[in-house]
Amino acid sequence: MLSHYSWTETPDGYEFSTVNNLDYLIYFTSFFLQKPATGGDIKVYSLGITCRQGDDFKVSRKDVLIKNTIIIIIRDFFLKNTEDAVLYICMTDRSARERRLTFGRWFREWGDSEYEKYDCSEECTKEGFYCSIIVGCRNQRKSEFIDSFYYTINSYFGLDNE
Repeated sequence: MLSHYSWTETPDGYEFSTVNNLDYLIYFTSFFLQKPATGGDIKVYSLGITCRQGDDFKVSRKDVLIKNTIIIIIRDFFLKNTEDAVLYICMTDRSARERRLTFGRWFREWGDSEYEKYDCSEECTKEGFYCSIIVGCRNQRKSEFIDSFYYTINSYFGLDNE
């Protein structure tokens, strides 16, 4: 098991504090993707990570327990929501690309064979939009989630959905 900060599940999400007195809120909100075949909605969850004191990337990047705690929280979420998928969207600010790279590295280090991560296309990242979806390998709706993820993003950016 990874060493991590102790966290508490609250109505707002998961909360923890670091040795540097940074308070984090990790939360999952409903998000809807479009199904390619019908255009209907499919519900997924969007992962949010907030440091209540602001984004001190220099401190959080060096504190491995923050990474470990977030990984443990995501695993806990999937244990409770085995047939769901989670989006991670990095907003279009100056740190969005860096956050996506960091999250991608965390996922690779996680090395868990139970989950798969799919990233938006390079055309989207050129627009400053960084998004990934995480889904369980054995999720019976995995193909539906992945197809809907790419369909929704490609539709938004006017890209070909063939």
